[in-house]
Amino acid sequence: MKRTITAVIAVATLLLITLLMSPLRVGAQPPAPEELPAEMPSALRGRAIYEARCTRCHGPQGAGDGAMAAQLPAPPPSFLDVEHMRQVTPAAYFDLITNGNLDALMPPWREALSAQERWDVLFYVWSLGTTREQIDAGKAIYSQTCAECHGEAGNKIDTVDLSDQATLATLSQADLFASVRDGHADTDFKDSLTDDERWAVVDYVRTFTYEPAFAAEEATGDGVIEGQVVDGTAGAQADLGGIEVTLFPFVGQSTLTPITTTTAPDGSFRIEGLATGTDRNYGLQATYQGVDYFHPELISLSDSPSATVTLHVYETTTDESAISVDRNHVIIDFANNQLQVAELYIFRNSGDRTYIGDGATLRFALPAGAQNVRFDDPRMNQSTGLEDNQVVDTLPVPPGNRQVLLSYSVPYDGRSISFEKQILYQTQNLNVLISDVGVEVDAGSLTTEAPVSTQNNARFLNYTRQNVPAGEKLSLKLSNLPRGSTAAAAGVPADQSGKLRWFGLGFLVIALTLALGYPVLRPRLLSEEALMEDTAEVVLRRQRQMLLEELAELDDAYEAGEVAESNYIDARAEIKADLIDIMQQLRDIEESGQGSQ
Repeated sequence: MKRTITAVIAVATLLLITLLMSPLRVGAQPPAPEELPAEMPSALRGRAIYEARCTRCHGPQGAGDGAMAAQLPAPPPSFLDVEHMRQVTPAAYFDLITNGNLDALMPPWREALSAQERWDVLFYVWSLGTTREQIDAGKAIYSQTCAECHGEAGNKIDTVDLSDQATLATLSQADLFASVRDGHADTDFKDSLTDDERWAVVDYVRTFTYEPAFAAEEATGDGVIEGQVVDGTAGAQADLGGIEVTLFPFVGQSTLTPITTTTAPDGSFRIEGLATGTDRNYGLQATYQGVDYFHPELISLSDSPSATVTLHVYETTTDESAISVDRNHVIIDFANNQLQVAELYIFRNSGDRTYIGDGATLRFALPAGAQNVRFDDPRMNQSTGLEDNQVVDTLPVPPGNRQVLLSYSVPYDGRSISFEKQILYQTQNLNVLISDVGVEVDAGSLTTEAPVSTQNNARFLNYTRQNVPAGEKLSLKLSNLPRGSTAAAAGVPADQSGKLRWFGLGFLVIALTLALGYPVLRPRLLSEEALMEDTAEVVLRRQRQMLLEELAELDDAYEAGEVAESNYIDARAEIKADLIDIMQQLRDIEESGQGSQ
């Protein structure tokens, strides 16, 4: 793929900075944007984009105090600067977000974000220049002073439609303020409204063209989610009354305040008054005997205002006989005189009770010398401890499948190393993948299979074994090890402390498991049991998100002084290049007409 726009991601967080460096003058604004939003822009949806892409420079509250701000050519201005925000227009923001400004080193976001997403993040940033109190005050004044002529939604006068995005986008708050102040032949607000009241009115009028975050939080409707909590343990005579059921509303990728209720004596529940927009989904959880159980799918009310669901809960057990491993992929790469190991486990609880152990549940064996142990699930990073070369988890294991992604590094001094760890559970499929960088491998009892390659042509030696009993050992002898910052398969050098991890860990695991023909489990947001239908587009979008997370982790390590500058620059450049490659593939899919609509 072309690398001519590699700098797109490198300076992505600077996209709005230059825009805000010098105020835009009224009268010099771009024309109405060619791409208008397909639906009302949502500041709440935009907040999720902002938090994922912009906070490192602009800060979590938009005050221009992000962790990377001091390293920029000029400090980012604050989005909270009301006087400045009143001089710019949505059209100017959208133009710069879409097309960038090469003279100012601002890249275009056209590739990374859809038009709707660009409008959403634009209005989240816009909303930082006002407050809920200001908008509420403006609403009251508008209702008394303006609504009779303009209508409650601002669209009563065809020639002055205040809800028309194409028109309003070309006007700044200062433009709207002047209109309110100066009026026209039939109106004169010079004496009847104070300047503060006029600013409040125009901030409210702007909400005819976007949905503030608080409005999304407070939105209600005729939606209903009802259902039944059912005990899935055979023969259980459980009292299912009084179980806490929690509903998690989502708008796009943003979460709203959860809604909690309790079940009736028969285990039934009902939650009413829910919004039913197409961008809204709901996650459902029941807490029984201290264990959280999730409905395996997000619930949408866009097609029908009501949904009836069943939530399964289970009795608990300390007997681990039903716990086994369906698949264990061990992926080994090399960088900076370290083995960089990722292990993907697919655990199976074949019983009908949730396994809680004796305070410890799942165990993960590590080879001697393992360090920098990390799980992809933040809960497990908090719930695990290290005992005798084993990581011990305490999270309950409900019936069904559970995916665990574990990573660690193993340093080596010479040109050879013995990698040995215990098999703690009956394992149906054991697979070892070793980066093909000239390493010689004695795989012991494993069977040598044909090498596998990822989409970016990283090649891995492939070894397998089926039906491995608990108690045996995985023993590998690796020789002719690379010295220095190789990481040939991933293409990124590691930092000297090992905290950088390896590039694209989640990307690499997904790419390799797909190359082997295995399905990839749904991300752990709500369900660890349901499988997703992985189209090429879905996989690429998930890979893109993982790379963005790796980029954020790399920046954190560099800011903390844990990564050498030369390694940081090289690693960041490679991550950016792969992000551009994925974005281009997504664009190719979209242009071919095979993408999601």
